[in-house]
Amino acid sequence: MACKKVDSVSLKNFISKTSIVFKTFDFSVKMTKNNSEIWNFTTSNPNGDKRYVVYCAPDLGKSKGVIKIALKKVPSSHRLVVVCSNFDAPDLQESVENNYCLVTLDKLNEYGITMLDILEKEGSLSESKQKFTSALT
Repeated sequence: MACKKVDSVSLKNFISKTSIVFKTFDFSVKMTKNNSEIWNFTTSNPNGDKRYVVYCAPDLGKSKGVIKIALKKVPSSHRLVVVCSNFDAPDLQESVENNYCLVTLDKLNEYGITMLDILEKEGSLSESKQKFTSALT
């Protein structure tokens, strides 16, 4: 029982860290409250033209079946983004073949740090936000 609680807290932290990166780029974040939705949150850029459903999978290997189900349920106006701890070349190839974005939380954090550095130095986020959105496409 204690292990499940520790795993649950870890997943909550993973989801929280992921959503914070999206918020850093001024994306709106709406946490999933409906049990029929598989992803953890939906997000969109300020213009509303880039919409994503985000599924946090710290252990990608254990989430392959859930990802397949999520792909069938993703609204046509959104793209699935799977955030994990790590992945290998076959995992990336599978994401390309199935038209979803696969990215690590570390890579998302790198984007966030780069964006904050640019803001501090130049006072402008437009180029960094564009790179972030492009990376998820």
